[in-house]
Amino acid sequence: MDNCKEILIANKYYEDLVFKPVRSRLDFIEVLMNTAKIARSLGEGRGASSSNQCYSKILLINSKNSRLRRVFFLSEKKKFSLYFPFNTSLNSLGTLDFQWKNIVIDENVTSLVQTIIEGFSDNSHDLHTCLEEYLTDPSVYKTLEPEDEYKVRFSMELFSYLLTTEPGYLRYDDDDSMRMNADFHPRYHLDIFSEEATFKLGLTRKLEDHDFLDLMSSSSKCFYVVNAGPD
Repeated sequence: MDNCKEILIANKYYEDLVFKPVRSRLDFIEVLMNTAKIARSLGEGRGASSSNQCYSKILLINSKNSRLRRVFFLSEKKKFSLYFPFNTSLNSLGTLDFQWKNIVIDENVTSLVQTIIEGFSDNSHDLHTCLEEYLTDPSVYKTLEPEDEYKVRFSMELFSYLLTTEPGYLRYDDDDSMRMNADFHPRYHLDIFSEEATFKLGLTRKLEDHDFLDLMSSSSKCFYVVNAGPD
């Protein structure tokens, strides 16, 4: 697949940063910011330990041919995908930068966005109040050099954009803990989320990584929903 970048994760700390439930737009934003941190720390194809142990991996796909712009988080038991609104580039350290509006989403930006997330939650989702307090809070600027102060407003614009962006969240689970209730919670299933609406699709077999990617690729053969339950 064109313009596909892979990050291998062999560190449980990094895995826990991204393999978490996405139940809201704030979760969506936080996972994207954590992915940006990991990309700048590990870079493409990195992260495997000396024993080649790999807990999971991240695929970043920005495909013009198939119009697929997604990030995939892939492990043995869980796989999920989100809309990926950024461009990527290799920096001078050999790791990956995420860019939005031609500005790099660096450690300052991810930290500032996290500050906005916390303020937005504290203000009961009052966006105007949250951003007004954020822009006028002296502590926000303390860790920044004068030449980096533009990142405060940039982070606000980025947060506002992501808050109104459809996450496109799709998750696959291999959950063998609910065998007694297989008709209501199949071992293999897809969870599909859109705002407050969710629904589940049971699967008759395990999905491999390539199956999960094919679900969202317009250049792959289509999957079909077949009623395997009682009439």
